[in-house]
Amino acid sequence: MAEKKTILIFTPYYIPGFKGGGPIRSISNLVDRLGNDFNFKIITYDRDLGDESVYDGIVQNSWNDLGNAKVFYASHKWLSFANLKSLLKNTDYDSIYLNSFFSFKFSMVQVLLRKLKLVPHRPIILAPRGEFSPGALNIKKLKKSVFIKLSKLVGMYSNIIWHSTSFEEQEHIKQQFGNTVSTHIVPNLPAISKDDFRNRKKEKKSLKLVFLSRISPKKNLDGALRMLREVSFPLTFNIYGPIEDLEYWKECQKIMKILPSNIMVNYKGEVNNNKVQGVFEKHDAFFFPTHGENYGHVIVEALSSKCLVILSDQTPWRSLEKSGVGWDIPLEEQHHFSAVFKDIYNMDDIEMKKRADNINKYIDKHIIDESVVENSIMLFSSSLERD
Repeated sequence: MAEKKTILIFTPYYIPGFKGGGPIRSISNLVDRLGNDFNFKIITYDRDLGDESVYDGIVQNSWNDLGNAKVFYASHKWLSFANLKSLLKNTDYDSIYLNSFFSFKFSMVQVLLRKLKLVPHRPIILAPRGEFSPGALNIKKLKKSVFIKLSKLVGMYSNIIWHSTSFEEQEHIKQQFGNTVSTHIVPNLPAISKDDFRNRKKEKKSLKLVFLSRISPKKNLDGALRMLREVSFPLTFNIYGPIEDLEYWKECQKIMKILPSNIMVNYKGEVNNNKVQGVFEKHDAFFFPTHGENYGHVIVEALSSKCLVILSDQTPWRSLEKSGVGWDIPLEEQHHFSAVFKDIYNMDDIEMKKRADNINKYIDKHIIDESVVENSIMLFSSSLERD
């Protein structure tokens, strides 16, 4: 039997963290499902997004055994250029998997070190995680544009493999780096359930919406709040998630203060991954008008909990209204969002149970797909053969 190859993964946040959002779940699901096919070594921060304290029960700046992986929980101070260079020179691995394009310590340094031939040449797979979507690129647009142009000028990314999770993301990558780049479309591996979690009644003339994500400009909470200004009926909007950008959160709070009295908005704080399902179960719809997602694990979690989804059209989840499980609406069509709120407000329990059945069918057709496991294996295998 051939010896298993080792994939060295760089990602800012990993379990037991949860505030870093979808990439944590993407990578943990990948490790769980592909642990029999590859060895995984993961380099990540020693604490969760925004936290000052380190995780309990870990050894800092050293390798820890965790499930199917060995995890190096690094302190912010330890993650210097010199230490990353030493780590790449002295660690056994066959391929590198990066989970950001714009992260300096977890992506740019690794590509630069290989480009300068300061570390052993190994294949690099880069998953930009939605960073090239138009909405995401518009945030700090000038800095991002300058870096992309400079990196192309020096050929920094001329010999890497791009991992896109959808055809749309593949097109976004090619728009930035040209049609000749090597891209592999492999959807993320979701953790889903089809159990019937809807154990509460939906009363007609009521609406409970939930926003669950990192509070940052990309996720467009301010846009969500602005869309509620025109709603004339009673509505509850509960917000969950870590405050990643304090100044942005202050702007959101200003909008909350001028909403009409029929709109009840509550900030509920952070929520651990193992409680996400329970949060969705208590709401009628997940309202997430994001500026861009390459996948959106939180969308799958909402659907798995029989919660309708109201999304922007900046995610891979499309034609939702046709399937009877939600809506994907252009951000400029604010009147369309308002009409959807009114439709759900008028739904009764019988209609919501029909929607739950629709969601189960949708999960069968669009989410449960064992070929994704095979394609994930091929992504890593082909990189090893190519380079």
